[in-house]
Order: sequence, then C-alpha cells, then structure tokens
Amino acid sequence: MQKITSCKFNQIGKRIGESHGRARLSDADIHCIRLLFGHGVPARELAEAFNITVGYLYKVLRYDARWA
Repeated sequence: MQKITSCKFNQIGKRIGESHGRARLSDADIHCIRLLFGHGVPARELAEAFNITVGYLYKVLRYDARWA
C-alpha cells in the first residue's frame, strides 16, 4: 500500500516547503523555531537543536527561506 501525501507547489508548479526533496525542516519545525525565538531562545541554541546553521536560521526568521 502506498502512502498518499499532499504536496505544496508554487506558481510555476515546483514543490515548496517540506514536500521539496531537499527540505531540511518540516513546516512544524519552522513554526516552532519562530515561536521559540520570539520567546527569547538564543539563535545559536535553536540552530544546534535543529541541526542547521545560524545563517539559515536567520533566513527562516526573516522569511527569506521557508515561508510556512
């Protein structure tokens, strides 16, 4: 039996978000990162916890990467 998943696509039909094959984080992870940072958790701690670079973390926080 095959698992059915829903995929998100942009305006030109390419996969985006967690459905993209090279996605590092789930949409829930993105939401959690933004929430925790808003509550004062340091960026370095979040980056280490989610196994991403601090630079990528700030891209997520600025909505330059992953608009989920």
